[in-house]
Amino acid sequence: MLHGPDKAWKLQLINTFFDFVKNEAAKIKVLSLKELIRLLDILDENKLELPVNRVISNEQGLHFITAHGAKGLEFEHVFIMRANRDQWENKKGGNYNYSLPPTLSKSIAGGETEDDRRLMYVAITRAKNYLYISYPTHSDDEKELEPSRFISEVLSQENEVKHVEIPEEVSIEYKAELMRYQQGEARLIDDELIDKVLENFKISATSLNKYLKCKLAFYFENILRVPLGRSASMGFGNAIHYGLELFFADINQSIPRSIGSVSKLTDYFIKGMDNYKSHFTAQEFENYTKHGINVLTDYYTEYHNEWLAPRKYELEYNMPITEYQGVPISGKLDRINIYDDHISVTDYKTGKYDSKKLNEPSGGDDDLGGDYWRQIVFYRLLLDGDKRHDWVMNKGIMDFVEKDGKDIFRRKEFSIASFETEIVGKQLVDAYQNIKNHIFTPGCGDEKCQWCNFVMRNMPAKTTTDEEESEENLKMNIDI
Repeated sequence: MLHGPDKAWKLQLINTFFDFVKNEAAKIKVLSLKELIRLLDILDENKLELPVNRVISNEQGLHFITAHGAKGLEFEHVFIMRANRDQWENKKGGNYNYSLPPTLSKSIAGGETEDDRRLMYVAITRAKNYLYISYPTHSDDEKELEPSRFISEVLSQENEVKHVEIPEEVSIEYKAELMRYQQGEARLIDDELIDKVLENFKISATSLNKYLKCKLAFYFENILRVPLGRSASMGFGNAIHYGLELFFADINQSIPRSIGSVSKLTDYFIKGMDNYKSHFTAQEFENYTKHGINVLTDYYTEYHNEWLAPRKYELEYNMPITEYQGVPISGKLDRINIYDDHISVTDYKTGKYDSKKLNEPSGGDDDLGGDYWRQIVFYRLLLDGDKRHDWVMNKGIMDFVEKDGKDIFRRKEFSIASFETEIVGKQLVDAYQNIKNHIFTPGCGDEKCQWCNFVMRNMPAKTTTDEEESEENLKMNIDI
């Protein structure tokens, strides 16, 4: 699909359907395949359509629109396709289990014909100079099809009618070309479409990390916005964040200041699990709920004595869009710990502990530093640009909520030096300029990279979001 000339449009259709499924899953909590098919059948039976989420458009090209949607528009060339009787005169809305009196049904039928005729008139008069009306004479199963009666009315004038037949060998060659294997080439969508996507582009810590790691991954996930499904690990991470947010909000509001019980923390987590239930199978939901209760109980025991030290917390703090050397940046911080003379930032991490992501750059040209280190420095850039406060970020903390393989809690504190903000600032500016210049190749080349494998080896790409992506894009609702 991504090699076709209309790949951008097809992606918008897929995104529309994907959003529908995710929204229904969120409402129903446990959406089975059987229930989804039932919902789709209801839509089909009632001739209800999903409004397409138009992410991108192109000023140059074809406009596929309905006759109703064409009202008020004009075009040099207009093509009316499938002008058959069953498409224009015989379409019935809804299924009714009752009949109308003959006199009334006749008057209604006459009114419907006039409505259809007026609609055809609207379609025809959209053409400034050239109008093409076409219709098939037979269906795919060789049944004969009738042209619309309105064509006969049009042909009462002097008009040229061309009977067009496509040779079978041409049709076969066209279908073979569509199925022909393409290897090793990343075909980007039109520059104009990319510019449209990037109109309100702002960089977050996650999108910067992604671009620096693999430009192809950034292209597919942030430019094309290939829909990625939810996963159990994503839902678990979001539920952990949700529980901690509510728990620390209680500390803020308590008078005198006090720390709630561990059961309150786990209750908030369970509520979060219910909010994100659509991410899990029934068995996964049960297993992750038990696991999360154990994780947060241990976390509470390890750290709760520290939680009254800050005088206040800012939780899930939405940063306003700010700039660094002309580059728009944005983000949301899990927790800001406010002291009398400084602040620190805590970022929660669930999942496997990875020390490599915490590394600062070693000084080599190819060493860009670890993703978690860059994320903390990025937060410093965000806070430095926040004009609402005069906060001074003393340090950043990567707080791993789960114990590692050695049954030890891991926490990494970073004191950000000015040279580190310069390093990340340069990475930020360079990446932004490259993105604006549509530089999305080469990929990282990693044999485990799904997008490099997809482009170079035609291997299928996975359809679930990574934990890091879920923490920032789904929990934080950031566009890119």
